[in-house]
Amino acid sequence: VGQVFLYFQWDSLLLEAGFLAVLVAPLRVPGWRAPAWRPHDALPLWLVRWLLFRLMFASGVVKLSSRCPTWWGLTALTYHYETQCIPTPLAWFAHQLPVWLQKFSVVATYVIEIAVPLFFFAPLRRLRLFAFYSQVLLQVLIILTGNYNFFNALTIVLAVSLLDEEHVGRWLGRSKRRHGSAWPPGPRAFLSTLLELAAHGLLLYWSAHYFGLEINWEKRQLDSKVAFTYHEFSKWLQAVTLPLVGLGFLSLSWEVLVALYRSLCVRGCLGKLCATLQWAVFATATVGMFAVSL
Repeated sequence: VGQVFLYFQWDSLLLEAGFLAVLVAPLRVPGWRAPAWRPHDALPLWLVRWLLFRLMFASGVVKLSSRCPTWWGLTALTYHYETQCIPTPLAWFAHQLPVWLQKFSVVATYVIEIAVPLFFFAPLRRLRLFAFYSQVLLQVLIILTGNYNFFNALTIVLAVSLLDEEHVGRWLGRSKRRHGSAWPPGPRAFLSTLLELAAHGLLLYWSAHYFGLEINWEKRQLDSKVAFTYHEFSKWLQAVTLPLVGLGFLSLSWEVLVALYRSLCVRGCLGKLCATLQWAVFATATVGMFAVSL
């Protein structure tokens, strides 16, 4: 029906996000007392995270798969601010930034859109929080330098799926969990810290290696270049597509099992039955949506 009016991705994004909102919104019967939290709540929220992953990863990949010389030459932002549809007053100042900083900004965009989304499904919450703030930073910078209506605001809303109740509680000033100051830390905390440092180290190494990041001491600037070919990128993309689907499937499977366990922990036989039936409905819908999205 929409034809050319649905050419841009934000229109279909709004439709899909609106449909997921139907699953995320609580279903309450008027006059009944329903709890604010349900055992299966994490399932539809996982679909929001999966939508965010597909949006960001595809946004980064399409820049390189288009073979556009400005994206491959890291000079896209030297044209972007003055050629976009509706620039903001701050876009003029962004356009005046030195070329080396413009090129580094393109590299940062690639990292945030292609590499960081892998952290969306990390078992470590601090990696997910890092991914959340990275996405929000990118979207806020886009909002400050260009007017794309609801697109970036909606992306930030989707990124909320990366947060947990404890972190949101801190924003609202009612965090429930208290962190102790015991030293030395336990084996679990120590291992988590090592894994986080390893993840960030790999991210920095990947960025520096594949984008030729070098400090030019003479000119006092950071040089960058794409250190791979289109053929190498295409082979990499073909190689990672199936593992990424597998990563999503494993993450979804874990959420389904956890939701089932929470449903079985509900008090009372009638409560267990209702929670399990709700889990079955929402698990089916979530798995179906995941399959359709592939």
